[in-house]
Amino acid sequence: MNVVAPLEPSSDSAHADSAQESGRRFGLRDGIFQAVTQGAGEQYLSAFALMLHATPFQLSLLSALPQLLGTWAQFVSVTVSHWFPHRKSHVRWGIIGQSIAWVPILALPLLFPQWGPWLIVAGAALYFGSTHFASPAWTSLITDLLGANERGAYFARRSQLMAITGFVALSLGGLLLTLAQEYGRLWLGFALLFLIAGISRSLSACSLAAVTDLPIQHEE
Repeated sequence: MNVVAPLEPSSDSAHADSAQESGRRFGLRDGIFQAVTQGAGEQYLSAFALMLHATPFQLSLLSALPQLLGTWAQFVSVTVSHWFPHRKSHVRWGIIGQSIAWVPILALPLLFPQWGPWLIVAGAALYFGSTHFASPAWTSLITDLLGANERGAYFARRSQLMAITGFVALSLGGLLLTLAQEYGRLWLGFALLFLIAGISRSLSACSLAAVTDLPIQHEE
């Protein structure tokens, strides 16, 4: 009697499984790194502007203008997506832009304090523009690397991790600024926070290297 050996998974199936696992890990790590950046960086931009004597009008621009420009960055992202060899490269450049943006956000206002609030607004526009630029490709990449039945639970878990991490980063950031203010080195406290924010996004870009991109699935 002939026995039919069980079929081994095809190389394409194994490749897809490997890609999905790498995508799951990256999505969670990226969420944690992003939450650190938000808690230690984004949430303290207004406080940094206040330290440089920002007016209420400048604070309103800091809150609204970067987000408005970010929506245009998403449109540009979709328009130029064909310039990138794959979505992974597209996402990487967006994350790199976010990391680099913390340099002018911190350095330029300290070097030119008379223009400090305006320079923070410009740096924040670069940061949020880079964030939104990567968003369409990131969403497409992660969605394709997840099974349809696991996306809801996965993103819920990711949101939970981000909420916990963001709370811890925000609390520790406030403690750091309090200590820096007591020693008369408030600017140093902001420098450390923004340095942590930039490094965190850089680590996210490094973790992207392990992700295997899949061909884009087109619906018929």
